[in-house]
Amino acid sequence: MNGALLARGLQVRLGGREILHGIDIGPWRAGEVTALLGPNGSGKSTLLRALAGLVPVHGHVQLGDAVVTGAATRGSTVYLPQALPAGVHLRVLESVLAAAHAGSGRKVEPAEAMALLASLGIDGLAMLFLDQLSGGQRQLAGLAQALVRRPSVLLLDEPLSALDLNHQLQVMRMVAAETRARGMVTAIVLHDLNVALRFADEAVMLRQGRVEAAGPVAKVISPATVERVYRVTARLEPCSQGRPQLIVDEALSEGR
Repeated sequence: MNGALLARGLQVRLGGREILHGIDIGPWRAGEVTALLGPNGSGKSTLLRALAGLVPVHGHVQLGDAVVTGAATRGSTVYLPQALPAGVHLRVLESVLAAAHAGSGRKVEPAEAMALLASLGIDGLAMLFLDQLSGGQRQLAGLAQALVRRPSVLLLDEPLSALDLNHQLQVMRMVAAETRARGMVTAIVLHDLNVALRFADEAVMLRQGRVEAAGPVAKVISPATVERVYRVTARLEPCSQGRPQLIVDEALSEGR
């Protein structure tokens, strides 16, 4: 079931505190990557969890023509948290095969799983146990588990946070390519605005649980919006390859 994803009036309260204030997002189109941006505590991770049906939410989420909530959402959506749960005693290859079966019930041959691991540069880790991996390696293994399930919606919560620069670029290229090839709706929480400018199609910038800006990524990441949301002065300059890049000049004091 592939189609545009949208949500209307999303409100989330956790621990007696309102995290998302009745926000509207989308439509996010199939085959496109949407970057979720904003400072710490702005509601990015909570928004992903709400879209995945993992937290109580008021409002509705619609994928294509169907309103999806709870278990129905989880059936068509894969959510990858910032850190995989500890204590899973599986080898990397076994975890990918198990994820495919758990997600869709389809049987994946080891050769297909190995090809996916190779595309992420971790085929050499296939026979290691998950608890033997570094944080970055675990993130890559988690991404393989997510992609092998072939979801309609892929929700990635800071998948680059423990990766070196080389693997950040590899992962973003692969996520963008897989999103287009499979017609997925992909939303990814990012802190690096230049990564968003390079790889995302759309962006949503949050602040204090509200949408500050949404639309094409090059319009959302403007110096004025960045100053208002992040409290820094910045400018956009073309890089050596002609792409826009954000250069941050200084942090603003509270009084400015």
